[in-house]
Amino acid sequence: MWLGHCYILNVHPRVDTVTAHRSLRARAWVEIVGCLAFALPYAGIVAWYGLGFVATAYITGEGSEAVIGLSQRWIIKGFFVLGLWMLVAAIVAVILRLIVFLSGGVPGHRAELNIERFVDPT
Repeated sequence: MWLGHCYILNVHPRVDTVTAHRSLRARAWVEIVGCLAFALPYAGIVAWYGLGFVATAYITGEGSEAVIGLSQRWIIKGFFVLGLWMLVAAIVAVILRLIVFLSGGVPGHRAELNIERFVDPT
């Protein structure tokens, strides 16, 4: 369930070799293209099929074989799928934030885009 939160805060692993010396506007375009071409389709497909994953576990009454195991395994699987849907929502939120920035709705210094990486010199 932490994936969406990490993506919003930009604490996920990021390789900025291509965009490190580009303007904030160029990095915003790269982020939008990446979100629309890669992140959103992948997370959306996995989250969509995850619903069937949880439904099958619920309908079949899947439980742990261990004596003290979880008798309703769909609960754990449901949290996994909930986290994926939260990631989809986070990706959409980042896309919307970038669109507002690129359309001139918010100045660059106040946009809080979280698409750049800062290295602490200390």
